[in-house]
Amino acid sequence: MEKPFIMVKASGMPMINELEQSIKEAGYKIFSIYNISNGWETIKQFYLTNQKDQEFNLEVEIHAWLEKYLFGESAYIIFVDTDEDKSLEEKCKDVLAIKKSFRNKFTLSRDGTFMVALDVSRTQFKPLIKWHKGQLKVGKNIFDSDMSQTGIFRGYYFKYAHTPDNEEDLKRHLKILIEAKVICEDKRIYPTEWKIIKSAIIGNHIDLLKIIKEAKQPDNDQGLSY
Repeated sequence: MEKPFIMVKASGMPMINELEQSIKEAGYKIFSIYNISNGWETIKQFYLTNQKDQEFNLEVEIHAWLEKYLFGESAYIIFVDTDEDKSLEEKCKDVLAIKKSFRNKFTLSRDGTFMVALDVSRTQFKPLIKWHKGQLKVGKNIFDSDMSQTGIFRGYYFKYAHTPDNEEDLKRHLKILIEAKVICEDKRIYPTEWKIIKSAIIGNHIDLLKIIKEAKQPDNDQGLSY
C-alpha cells in the first residue's frame, strides 16, 4: 500500500477532529486507518536511523518514555489519498504540509503554555554532560525557593503527529509497519469504530452513546466514509 500516511500519537488524539479538518482542507481524504497497540516500540524505529548519533537517539528514548508515561502506548496510522493526478513524491510533500498545518494549530507545547521539564538525572537514562545542570525555575515567582530542585533538565514539547518526509522515507516506514504486522486486517479501524474511538477520547458522550446504539458490523462498514 504505497500511500502517504500521518501517524497520530496518543498526545495528538484529543485534537483529531482538527487534524481531519486539515486533511480535508488540503484536498485529501482518509483511505484507511490502523492501530499500533504497542505504539513506541514500532514508532522509535522511524527515528533511530543513525546509531552513532548518541544525543538524538537518547532524546528519542526519553520522548518515547514521556509519551508512554503521560498518554499511553496507542498510536494510529492514517493513510490518506487525493483524487488529483499526483506522483507519490508530490503526495508525500502535501501530507508533510498537512502535518505542519495541524501542528501550527496547537502551539501550546512550544509557546510555553504546556511543556515538560524532565530531570533526566532521576530517570534510567544517562544524561549527556553538556545538558544543562541547575535549579528548575518557571518564571520569577511561581515556585517558592524551598520548592526548587537541582538536577539535569531538558525541556520537551509534544509534536502530536508524524509523517515521512518524502517517498524514500515513506517506503522505509512502510517496511517497518509491515514487519511489525501493523498493516493487517486485525489492526484495521473501520469508520464506525473510528467514530467511537474519537468520541471516547474527546469526551463527547452524547455522540458516543448514539454511535454505539447505531453501530454497524465491520462487514457492513466498508462502504462508509471516515
